[in-house]
Amino acid sequence: MDESREIEYLMHFGLSRQEALIYRKLLERGKKTGYEIARDTGISRSNAYASLAAMVEKGAASVSYTHLTLPTNS
Repeated sequence: MDESREIEYLMHFGLSRQEALIYRKLLERGKKTGYEIARDTGISRSNAYASLAAMVEKGAASVSYTHLTLPTNS
């Protein structure tokens, strides 16, 4: 299936065109930051983050946080 057909197909499930494009990139490459999504799709960062937030609300994506801590002196 070509990219435009995949995008149209995903839009039938309630995703916007930008969300569908992002969804495809996440399927292709796995975990990505908002910056990487914007860079890889050509979508502005602000629109990429807004689309990602909408996707999280729709259950089409999830957020993964990495917590860094400093070692404690014992």
